[in-house]
Amino acid sequence: MRLFLDTNILIDVVADRQPWVREALILFELARQGKLTLLATDYSFVTIAYVTRKFYPEEELRRLLKGLMRYVEVVEVGKEIIGEALDGGWKDMEDHVQCLVAKRESVDAIITRNEKDFALSDIRVLSPSGFLSEIL
Repeated sequence: MRLFLDTNILIDVVADRQPWVREALILFELARQGKLTLLATDYSFVTIAYVTRKFYPEEELRRLLKGLMRYVEVVEVGKEIIGEALDGGWKDMEDHVQCLVAKRESVDAIITRNEKDFALSDIRVLSPSGFLSEIL
């Protein structure tokens, strides 16, 4: 099963945001076991670095992000997706970009804590807890 991780899920892991990090780490453990493929956009990693830079010294943050990359397939956004999102009718362009990339990458679901932000998605959208309750 291929899951697209919204940026907030990755930030939960890096920033150890409670209480959400526990469920996010279960997803990573399932990926480590080869039961899931996790995907995220390249710019999500840039956003994560920006948002979490105050929590860690630079070297430690880089190590953490490299660690995430062992479990997450990093996919490019690209000019075509940006153009489509600019022409789209979503309130939040960033969420629209995430959805468009997820669609292009043929994922089974988008995992986010902001399900309502993906109301226009034609891909299944689940919270980590919603996904885990379905498969466990």
